[in-house]
Amino acid sequence: MENTHYFLAVPINKAIKETIHSWRQQHQSAWPFKRWVHKEDYHITLVFLGNATKEQRQELGIRLKEKIVPKPFELTLSTLGMFGKPDRPRILWVGIEQSKPLYELQNIVAKACHEVGFTLENRAYKPHITIARQWSGHQPFDLPLTPLTDKVNTWQANEMVLYQTHLQRSPKYEAIQQFPFQN
Repeated sequence: MENTHYFLAVPINKAIKETIHSWRQQHQSAWPFKRWVHKEDYHITLVFLGNATKEQRQELGIRLKEKIVPKPFELTLSTLGMFGKPDRPRILWVGIEQSKPLYELQNIVAKACHEVGFTLENRAYKPHITIARQWSGHQPFDLPLTPLTDKVNTWQANEMVLYQTHLQRSPKYEAIQQFPFQN
């Protein structure tokens, strides 16, 4: 049986996915990462839940529908960054400009998850879109991190989604429940 994980995230619209994918196509051959994220899997994680029973997911869905009533809000891509060692990064990502509504949403979601019994990461929230994993170059990573500002880089967040991970598929994230924001 497949080990299934769940997470809550803000999805990325088609134009932004295309912007990131276009950048990827221009740079992928020069930047040897083991795995590049499928463009349909781009998202901004709010909380990673890990394994979750059907009952936990149902209870969380009820709490989120009670608590999550944000209006749609605007998000903007910022610069590229990485997690891990500077010379051998684990994750290459594109950041999100500071967004008070996004941080407020993440805080409310995290509290609801704790109320249902989920144990979440203790690290400070750093909103980003993962685009590649595991540097596999023979030389240390030292390429410039260029911004993605030459194309569409702002969009409106209209919903939050509960995703299920399917590790053996591509794309590997399946939206199983949507939480639309209220106008």
